Amino acid sequence: MHTLIYALVRSTDEFEESPEELALETAKLAFDKLVGVGVDNTPVFDYYTTFDDSDSRVSGPARYGDMPAALKVDSEEGQQMLEKAWESTVSAFESNMERVRRQLDELTDEEIMNDVSNSRYLLNTTSRWKGSSVYLYNSHGQGITTERDLNYNLNNTDGLWIVPADAHF
Repeated sequence: MHTLIYALVRSTDEFEESPEELALETAKLAFDKLVGVGVDNTPVFDYYTTFDDSDSRVSGPARYGDMPAALKVDSEEGQQMLEKAWESTVSAFESNMERVRRQLDELTDEEIMNDVSNSRYLLNTTSRWKGSSVYLYNSHGQGITTERDLNYNLNNTDGLWIVPADAHF
């Protein structure tokens, strides 16, 4: 399955590269961690495609159409992209919690222990910091899953960019 994920990264124009290119490269390092690149990184996605890559016939622009490769968070489009990413995170959490609450009410402890109706899977999914139910990540590939995390990352939007990617899981 495919899903859109986003990375919040910092970039400045102090380097030779443009701030957008630097933001994109920084986000790719975060996305690389999510697909298992590096010694201690366990993959949670199979692969990803950023929107500067038009080579794929099945992912990225080929699947979702043209999207900006990176946007400044303090721009109108950047704010819209950030809102979409956060709304996706909240929606997935609420949906999972609704299912968890229903199963906690309907199942016995023994049924939950024996994973009837995938109850343990749902509990795990609800508490994840990475993966298919997390849509927003920081520059280290860590999921932004609480309002506190989001506010911390948005504390200073100067030089803050949001970068979308199509991730497969």
